[in-house]
Amino acid sequence: FSWEAIYEELNQNVPTLMKFLHKLLPSSNKVFLSCVICLVLKQRCKHMSLLQRVISVIFYGHGTSQQVYRYLQPLMMCMSPSATVGIITKLSSQYDAKVLHWASELKKRTVPTQLSHNTGYSMLADVPTDEESDYSIGEISLISECDSVNSDHEDDLDESEELTEMDILRLDIEVDQRIEDVEPVSEILLNETGVSMELEQSEATLVETDSSSVTYQMQNTNQEASNMSSTTTDSFGYVLVMDNLDINVRRSFQRIDRSTESFHFCHVYAVLNRIDTSGLEDGTYSGILSCDVILPDIHDLQRVLDDFRILVSRILVRHHPDFASHEVFVDWKIQSEYSEDMSTKSVVVPLGIQLHNENKLKEMTQILLALNKYVPVSNTEQTMEMNGTSHVQPETELWPRLLFGDQLTSARVRGAAALRSFHKTSLARLEGFTPATSDWHARLCLVTVLQNRFYSTSPNDKGTLFQLKQVVNRTSFGKNPKQNMKAAEDFLEVVLCAHVITAGEQIMNTGNVPTDCEVVANSIIDKFVRVSIPSDVVSSNDTSSVEDSVYAYATDFLTMALLWHGFHDSIKMGDGNRILSYWKFLTAIFKQTGHRNYAKEGFLLLAQSTLLSPRRSTEMKWSRTVNTHGRAGNNIPVDLHMEHLNRRLKGMMHGLGSNITPKSVQRASKVLGIIEAVCSNFEEVSNITPNKDYHSMPSFERDLQKMREQLVSEEVFVIKEGRHHQGFNKHKRLLSSIDWKKINEWVKDQVLNYTTY
Repeated sequence: FSWEAIYEELNQNVPTLMKFLHKLLPSSNKVFLSCVICLVLKQRCKHMSLLQRVISVIFYGHGTSQQVYRYLQPLMMCMSPSATVGIITKLSSQYDAKVLHWASELKKRTVPTQLSHNTGYSMLADVPTDEESDYSIGEISLISECDSVNSDHEDDLDESEELTEMDILRLDIEVDQRIEDVEPVSEILLNETGVSMELEQSEATLVETDSSSVTYQMQNTNQEASNMSSTTTDSFGYVLVMDNLDINVRRSFQRIDRSTESFHFCHVYAVLNRIDTSGLEDGTYSGILSCDVILPDIHDLQRVLDDFRILVSRILVRHHPDFASHEVFVDWKIQSEYSEDMSTKSVVVPLGIQLHNENKLKEMTQILLALNKYVPVSNTEQTMEMNGTSHVQPETELWPRLLFGDQLTSARVRGAAALRSFHKTSLARLEGFTPATSDWHARLCLVTVLQNRFYSTSPNDKGTLFQLKQVVNRTSFGKNPKQNMKAAEDFLEVVLCAHVITAGEQIMNTGNVPTDCEVVANSIIDKFVRVSIPSDVVSSNDTSSVEDSVYAYATDFLTMALLWHGFHDSIKMGDGNRILSYWKFLTAIFKQTGHRNYAKEGFLLLAQSTLLSPRRSTEMKWSRTVNTHGRAGNNIPVDLHMEHLNRRLKGMMHGLGSNITPKSVQRASKVLGIIEAVCSNFEEVSNITPNKDYHSMPSFERDLQKMREQLVSEEVFVIKEGRHHQGFNKHKRLLSSIDWKKINEWVKDQVLNYTTY
């Protein structure tokens, strides 16, 4: 869509009318004049409705109620509700064309991964024994609608669900055919643009654009195809992300056949890799699994402590007046080997919803079978000699894709693969997917650990989370962070800043420490932060055994909050190496605090980073985040972006009220990316100031000051033996008191059982 194209077309075809309007409205711009004439032309010919279609798509994407359509459609400002549904249906016909194109390119450019069924791995090297252990879419496509996924699958997964060789061949032919159909996009648009389509329950029809409109539409399409080609040339591979989508529909007029319904679907999207992995091998599983891969070592400890020093320096510069002038000496963005790549905008393609519940194992198999079309696959034949007779053995070559999700999703994917492990073909055994746990839900689990460990309901315990919450009246911060994760992390950040500033002032008041940000930050880390690793490399002045529970509580919170803050910062920078270093500590923390499922997911994630091929191991590290703005430090976890897509999809469904059906949800889910591109294009060509792509954060300086007063009055960073909080008797610091011997035994058990996952 382009106002400039419309204006030039009107000048060519109706010059007299344009001259008249220029004389009548001399101060009007091109956008205003083009809009006025579009409304007039729609009244004259109902097929001349390009502007009305764009406005209707924008309305649909923002969940506008049908009553708005009924008000504006007679005024020629938009299409009718049913006509809009027809447009959305046609737009969704090739929702996954990009991903199929990526699959085709990946199959052409790389060597497949050879996977043998029930492969054994050599993973027991270096496992210590008990004695040794130390502890812009510009076009509006009118291509015919794709077949929707059948939601009436049987629950049985017996012979009826097994994919035969002919099924696999048919699937491969279908994928190749769809890719061939995608490539000549401009020809399809040229052939389809002039076709009028009948819509049910509506007198309006879709637009029949003239030759000029077709020309501009083809230019946008060719530009999009060019962008797709150039992007795929530099990037190899993509990952899939999956999560559940829950929608409750409460009907006002309930009947036996129209009662309250709860829909449980599975939402999927694909994201293109931002780093070039073309020089890396993608063969069989590689690497040796040892305890050093799973548990933190001295290098991980040093990396984390270096992060802590940088984070503390940032807090001091931002919130302490004595260090405000030291801003130029602080590292505000920790660089990595792929920092430039991770600061580019991600290419995300929503793949719609599957009408199945991922929490049911048999339905998860149906979901994965439907997603098999996004796994690059080719069928070959191998001649084998047996008893002097030649036999042709069909072989399936796969390019497995990483499938990110939360802990439950990853577990269900592994369970579905185990359920189909005895099927004949690789696709039927679901070997095209490698499940991996993403980071936002892990961060939520870490916040839950902090909440359970430091939150009590005793208002007399000064310096605790509960007491500080009462001081600043943070009613949005509850006992369960799942209810409001954003409020929980915001509160933790303020409390962390208060502890850092208080610790810094304590150091400057008690010693001959120069007013230098780096020196004070190093002193805070050296004196108050205690982190142990299996080899027991900790500073000799560790005072964790001192009988001062108040001091232990403050230093323990400072350490754990810095760990959460560092994990968050590594995600924002998209630094895969730092993220995995934090995962080593998180795995031990989750195991120590009883979060067994996430501890196991941490083990599997770290094991995969070693055992997978170099190409997929790199994808595991560096494709964990999405950057929706194209700026450094603006990465978010892939599962958090899925939550954003779920929220956007529910917003689109808002206008339907209680008339939500699985079909309408599936239709809307396929056009999420297209509608976003249409809205962005309309903002750009109309010179509309876009909404801020970041949340404005109110200052928390007053909250910080009140918290600091409480911490200073209690002298939480001064050792006074015999003190304790009523709700935390004999508090011990977690990261300096982990039983690494038990953790080491648990890791050895996980290594031995790895092939059963």
